[in-house]
Amino acid sequence: MGEVLSGPDGKTIKSSIMDENPGVPKLAINERYPSSVPLSTMPPEVLEPLPKLKGELEYRFIGRRLILLDTEADIILDFTGNILPR
Repeated sequence: MGEVLSGPDGKTIKSSIMDENPGVPKLAINERYPSSVPLSTMPPEVLEPLPKLKGELEYRFIGRRLILLDTEADIILDFTGNILPR
């Protein structure tokens, strides 16, 4: 992730993520994704180095954290610490 965001297009990529990024709501594993919070954009450059997901699983950003979301159940399965630079 650091390589992608520090590369020549890093500023543009981060800007596209943060453009629709919902901020920092309280996160809890196995809780529903807040219905009032829009889903952030996931640029292909960010998805490319991540493990490929199957089925209804997607990566999304909330604030500076990356979450693993079950889109069928709307459940947050896991999340990272702050990985997006300020």
